[in-house]
Amino acid sequence: MEDMNQPIVTYSMGFAISHDGNQVLLLEKSKPAFLAGQWIGVGGHIEEGETPFEAMVREAKEEADLNPLPWTQIGVVGAPETPGQPNNTAQIFMFAAKADLEQAKTMTEERVQIFNWNEIETLPLAKSTREIINLVRTFAQETPKLKKSGFKP
Repeated sequence: MEDMNQPIVTYSMGFAISHDGNQVLLLEKSKPAFLAGQWIGVGGHIEEGETPFEAMVREAKEEADLNPLPWTQIGVVGAPETPGQPNNTAQIFMFAAKADLEQAKTMTEERVQIFNWNEIETLPLAKSTREIINLVRTFAQETPKLKKSGFKP
């Protein structure tokens, strides 16, 4: 019998975007097996006592050597209340930030790579990435306009 009271595992995932909004940094998964060969944002488990934002900063440094960025939460994927997914046991806090992508480098066995938006359409994206990528693209295109108006996300 399935345990309906499984604890929710929480993750943070972030998409570093070039300052001009034309490119995004992705990570190619090698594990777990069901994600191998798929592309996602940088990120990972939120550790006990850590906020989603703190986990995002830590994971970006560990996986891509990205110094703390002005991460903005842009959504949550797989929340327990997601319609059609009543037994979901994972929740992913999604972030985006503008960054100097040239500073990023592969820090683990999972490589990071910079892509333009057209290239992303041809990649095998993880389900969580596919669900959020349009919001990431909107963030990439709108943020320069917001900064020019004086708004700080």
